Amino acid sequence: MTYYQELWRRCRNLGKTETIGRTVLGYEIPLIRGGSETLVVCSTHAREHCATEALFRTFEKNGLRCDFLPVHNVDGVLLAKFGADAVDVSRRKRLIEINGGEDFSLWKANANAVDLNVNFDARWSQGVRNVFFSAPENYVGPYPESEPETKAVASLLRREKYAQVVSFHAKGEVVYWGFAPNFLHYREAKAFADAMGYGIATAIGSCGGLKDYFDLLGNGLGLTVELGEDKFSHPYPDGEIPRLVEKLNQSMEILYENGKELKRKIYG
Repeated sequence: MTYYQELWRRCRNLGKTETIGRTVLGYEIPLIRGGSETLVVCSTHAREHCATEALFRTFEKNGLRCDFLPVHNVDGVLLAKFGADAVDVSRRKRLIEINGGEDFSLWKANANAVDLNVNFDARWSQGVRNVFFSAPENYVGPYPESEPETKAVASLLRREKYAQVVSFHAKGEVVYWGFAPNFLHYREAKAFADAMGYGIATAIGSCGGLKDYFDLLGNGLGLTVELGEDKFSHPYPDGEIPRLVEKLNQSMEILYENGKELKRKIYG
């Protein structure tokens, strides 16, 4: 069974699963329905696929009470895990040149070499680390939502009435909150960060992210959670994933309660 087949098997075992769109390479992007208050997203950055595994293990043990998008950047994760053989032959030479070699384990972008977390229409192209050429990370793309993966999630956010969207990345043990002018719901953000044992901060000079876009859509709470300790290198060690799961187990109830409270507050 391939990684992609196993992904869909785990999705269907966890709950009702639907497709929100397709990737550059044509893979379906799965969304598991578990609760309309909160959306949890993982693996927008390819090399940070440890978040997908940690959240799957958490939900498989405790049940799912939110909507869960386990792998936003399917193509990128396949590249990061399996190298250039994961893409069609016509793309391999170009991607290897962009990457500077055949080891894609540190790759963050999608199959077009666009960083999805700077491709959202949230002060697009204004981030301090943005680049304007194809790259393993930080390339903003030719225009906002140029990538099918970005467009699929942005459309989902516009369509659904989520009160809270949490984008899981790695690493740094910090929860990023707020994007001007939306600095609402600090109490709820801090409660979740405290439950995780993480710090809370605003990301200075960062634009175009999934969280940022959700914050600009309305009055909800967008969070970016950097799972795991900075002392480890990418890709995050498989042997450390149980520790990530421990942190998540102690904090998911707060996340769910925040979602319910914010849904009532925002939508009545």
